[in-house]
Amino acid sequence: MKNCILFTTKHGSTEKASLLLKEKLNAETDIINLKDVKKPDISDYDTVILGASIYMGKIQKQRANLRS
Repeated sequence: MKNCILFTTKHGSTEKASLLLKEKLNAETDIINLKDVKKPDISDYDTVILGASIYMGKIQKQRANLRS
């Protein structure tokens, strides 16, 4: 099983959480920062996890275009 964690972060907390989650998963897991990779190809992954920061009760506004 191959996993992918896509994330955006404003202050680094979501990146830290992504790294912790990767350690807990018992499978190959790639971590992709959506600020660095604008249109990641997720077609090779069995599971895709999306993480983003919450600010004042709302998810971060930055969005990415995902293609599968």
